[in-house]
Amino acid sequence: MPRAATLIVLFLLLFTVSCNRSSEYYVTRGEAFFQAGKYDDAQIAYGKAIQKNNQNGEAYFRMGLTELKRGRAADAYRAISRASDLLPRREDIANQAAEIILPAYMSDRNRPKRLYDDLMKYSDRMLEVNKTSFDGLRIKGYLALADRKVADAIKLFETANSIKPGQPGLITILAQILIENGREAEGEKLLLDLISHEKTYGPAYDLLYIRYTGLHRKDEAERILKEKVQNNPTNSAFAIQLARQYFASNQVQPMNEVIQRLLADPKTFPDARLQVGDFYVEHRKLDEALKLFEEGSKANPKQRTTYLKRMAGVWLAQGKGEQAGTLMTEVLKEDPQDETAKGVQASLRLADGKPGSADAAAADFQKLVDANPKQPVWRFNLGRSLVAAGKADAGLAQFKEAIKLAPASVEPRLAVIEIEQRKGDYAASLVEAEDLLKVRPDFLPAQLLRINAFMAMKNLSGARTELTRLEHLDPKNGEIQFLFGTLELTEKRFDLAETRFLKLHRTYPDNIRALGGLVEVYVSTKRFDRAENLLNASLDTESGDAVRLMLADLYFRQTKYDAAIQQYQELLKKQPGAADLHARIAVAYQGKGDGGAALASFRKAKEIKPNDLAANVALAQSLLLNGQKKEAIATYRHALEVNSNDVISMNNLASLLVEEGGNLEEAESLTRRALAKYPTQPNIKDTLGTIYLKKNLDDSALSLFRGLAQEFPQNPTFRYHHGLALLRKHDTTNARQEFEAALRFKPDPALSAEINTALAGIAK
Repeated sequence: MPRAATLIVLFLLLFTVSCNRSSEYYVTRGEAFFQAGKYDDAQIAYGKAIQKNNQNGEAYFRMGLTELKRGRAADAYRAISRASDLLPRREDIANQAAEIILPAYMSDRNRPKRLYDDLMKYSDRMLEVNKTSFDGLRIKGYLALADRKVADAIKLFETANSIKPGQPGLITILAQILIENGREAEGEKLLLDLISHEKTYGPAYDLLYIRYTGLHRKDEAERILKEKVQNNPTNSAFAIQLARQYFASNQVQPMNEVIQRLLADPKTFPDARLQVGDFYVEHRKLDEALKLFEEGSKANPKQRTTYLKRMAGVWLAQGKGEQAGTLMTEVLKEDPQDETAKGVQASLRLADGKPGSADAAAADFQKLVDANPKQPVWRFNLGRSLVAAGKADAGLAQFKEAIKLAPASVEPRLAVIEIEQRKGDYAASLVEAEDLLKVRPDFLPAQLLRINAFMAMKNLSGARTELTRLEHLDPKNGEIQFLFGTLELTEKRFDLAETRFLKLHRTYPDNIRALGGLVEVYVSTKRFDRAENLLNASLDTESGDAVRLMLADLYFRQTKYDAAIQQYQELLKKQPGAADLHARIAVAYQGKGDGGAALASFRKAKEIKPNDLAANVALAQSLLLNGQKKEAIATYRHALEVNSNDVISMNNLASLLVEEGGNLEEAESLTRRALAKYPTQPNIKDTLGTIYLKKNLDDSALSLFRGLAQEFPQNPTFRYHHGLALLRKHDTTNARQEFEAALRFKPDPALSAEINTALAGIAK
């Protein structure tokens, strides 16, 4: 046989053998790759097994395990879920499927029904095969807990523990539930027993620490952290946690001893400079952090880039962007694709405060998020940029994504709390603060934000209790003293508030908030001259611009509009791109009665921050006052593009559409959306009533306006509109009474003219 023919025959023979290989063959081959750590090859082999037989449950299971190794949880779950459907009596497969989705389900406050149903399915399968399935009972316990069936959850976890004692994860969740439901001694004993056997299991120590801290059992909280460190002497993260406890309780010497132990043993703790430096950054000891990072960059040439990035972060925190930028240029020379360096450069762009910088920084961070969507730091910084660009809701969404990716991360949680407090949603901010304190019970900023929420929600006794406790721990802390002064001011204990703020101002003369607190005391007690003298005396300090702003606001509050405008103009000479200053001076012009100047300043504010909701709403209202209704309509539309849920813009746009003969269906849709958010808001109801009148729905209009007139009898607008609805029903007698009543409550000149016209019409 010719050689070529022989080769063809051999090829066909090999091809035939290959085609006859079974699905099981590829499963075996995939397993060999898997055990060798060749996960890409394993994935290909399992894929071929499934091509050969798409009912091969083992192939799907192995494919799922491989995808887990490759970091593809969603693909892994799809494969293992399919495997469980094909092999429903395999307890190990059902458990693996449940393990993938259980953390996502328990961490999601919405408790997605789809995940709940899947978890129920897998736990049922495990218990059908084995009535004493540890994992089946464990999953059922979590589901009972999610259903708030606490007694059932405890029973299920206890049964699982009796079947397979000593499992750290189960014991920890069981102990936590017992502690939270009045069985503290049992829960605490479980944790202490667990620690005696599983000395390296950190979550058990942490749960005890949280419990002792919450009960203000300071000595026991410190003891459990010491035990954690003693039982894990080579774990630097545990040592840093103990240092945090010492810092929180103002124990400087033992804190330094812990830190020096780490720094003195580079063999055991090769990353000590990084970790201690991060600790210093966290507690605002920036000079100490910078020194450690500089030392680390010289002592560890292989990690030089890492240390340079940390140094850049410190420079940024100190407001020294030029130094940070220089370091990042060095990093990018070594690695042009370095994400951190790109992120720092985007942060520098955000910090420069120029018009458009926030949008440009957001675009830079969006690219980093697109390239690495599971990196929480890029999500967090994208959120910061969006907030700075006036897109608070979009920024909030990014912060929440960052929290999902890194539940223990502090900064995005703080950002969420601060946004919620700026929006006035103190109840939500309190929940978030409590959640953060579960992660970091000693974290002072979260404790202070919680106190701020207490005060805003009028829980003044709760605020005082917490402040008293914190003051005892750190009596010299300026933030604690400031909040205490604010509490005294809120409670109208003006002498006590003045004493605190005055002491704080003298101790920290550059603390602008202490100065502001004193000013508020003087304003509240009608001592305007003293407030003015205090501010004028502070104009030559480093905080002079901030003081001048307070002085301008003080003049505005006294309706001294010319004096306020003069101060705002001085500030604008230095900060011509400050949108907030243009908005403030616009309001002062408005108060003075100079509508043209006010409108020009509002336009400037919007020009600087085109996507800022407040700037758009303020401009639209100014346009209305100046009779420019068409442009006001366009501006309200843009405001709703910025924030589709802004109720003020919805209602005012709807009202304008009615006045200007616009689309009534759109107006009604906007009004109903606004009412869905604030169903009892009378002005929104009034707008809906005017829409009913325009659409000749007279009965609906009359019913609505009657209710408003009865509920708010001194509101001239509501009485006038009620009269118009009565006229539509030809009830001139009662209509006249409503118009006359409206005039008695001194409406503005425009409304007075409309009412008089209506009365004249009745007279005819």
